[in-house]
Amino acid sequence: MAEYIDRKAVLQAMWNALYIVEEDQEAKHGLDPQERLATQCGFEAGQQIVANFPAADVKPVVRGTWEDVMGWLTCSVCGNTIYEIDDYGDRYPTNFCSNCGADMRKEDGGNGKG
Repeated sequence: MAEYIDRKAVLQAMWNALYIVEEDQEAKHGLDPQERLATQCGFEAGQQIVANFPAADVKPVVRGTWEDVMGWLTCSVCGNTIYEIDDYGDRYPTNFCSNCGADMRKEDGGNGKG
């Protein structure tokens, strides 16, 4: 399964790592301008790759819950009302809102009926 990351957070983490590496190098070997320059160039090259890498075509997951409003299941995101009936005549919630696509499952994978 594909994984998606926050580009801005990765770039910030890289800068933070650069400062740690430079401090560690300075503490162990003293301030060596050539070594520092080489380290910075490596980090800058890595950052250019991250900054210019094409973004995936994804949209954020919108989470909602089915709420009982006068006996009807209503989407907490868009207000869409459903009344689903199973073979036994019982109401049941679906995993996604048919109107707005909100994910009604809890993040742990359970049903989001609230």
